[in-house]
Amino acid sequence: MTRLIQRTFQENGQVTLTTLTGPAYEVLKRRGGFLETDPFDYQSSNINQMKPRLYKLTLDTHEHDFGFSLQREDVLSIKSVKKPSPADGCGITKGDIVLELNGQHTNNLSSNQIKEIIEESERVRKLDILVIDIDGYRFSVKHAVPLNSLLSFVQTNTRSKHNKFIC
Repeated sequence: MTRLIQRTFQENGQVTLTTLTGPAYEVLKRRGGFLETDPFDYQSSNINQMKPRLYKLTLDTHEHDFGFSLQREDVLSIKSVKKPSPADGCGITKGDIVLELNGQHTNNLSSNQIKEIIEESERVRKLDILVIDIDGYRFSVKHAVPLNSLLSFVQTNTRSKHNKFIC
């Protein structure tokens, strides 16, 4: 490996190395993925939307639901968002991919389980929902980036008592 790196450096004047954790590499191989040599533009104007966003929603006394509907095709996504609503107020948008509900990965949940989580959340008046836009989701699948609410780059937003969100 060292000789390959040295030879590549001598021929090209530069070497780009990419590292993956063992589990990320196994996921990449299983999905038939590959590593791209194209650099990722971390200065892109939509980079914040590409990051997973965790919203900790609470219902005020006059609210009865969180203000969104879901649909499942290949993945669970936001079908629509009511205006005004807690979902609308925090920035959840139509087409966002729903990765987790109350810390549970949605790809492992049946439609009935999802419905139960939402109904229970409405009863206790709190819901944690992890979403990402479609471009961020595609990027994460292509590059075998794990997505869950425990990752350091997840943006957490909490609704304050004054119906505003802290970002």
